[in-house]
Amino acid sequence: MRTAVYLRNRSPTSALKAMTPFEAWNGRKPSLEHVKPFGCLVYNHVPNERRKKLEKKAKDCLFIGYSETTNKVYRIFDSSRRSTNAFVDAAARNVVIDEKVFPGFKLLGSTNLRARCGCGA
Repeated sequence: MRTAVYLRNRSPTSALKAMTPFEAWNGRKPSLEHVKPFGCLVYNHVPNERRKKLEKKAKDCLFIGYSETTNKVYRIFDSSRRSTNAFVDAAARNVVIDEKVFPGFKLLGSTNLRARCGCGA
């Protein structure tokens, strides 16, 4: 929901003539250079202190949105975490985003997942 509101505030609307809500509130045009496609693959850097010598330097995660405070922080989903802390805020300098790979859509297409949520046959 936060991502939808974030993007909506940076999109033109008919209520404000030739302006975005962000521009009306802040007095400047929003930067859209950091906008990425929802659900794409993100490689999140693992610091040296949290890994051993031969472990991977990055974890595969899903891009799910933007931080509310700044545009230099992305909100990502780390499926390897088995707790409520699977949603992580990661600084843009610590992630590499692959905009052509969407592993999240494979999960949505799964019939097992559809059956569990009651979304269809």
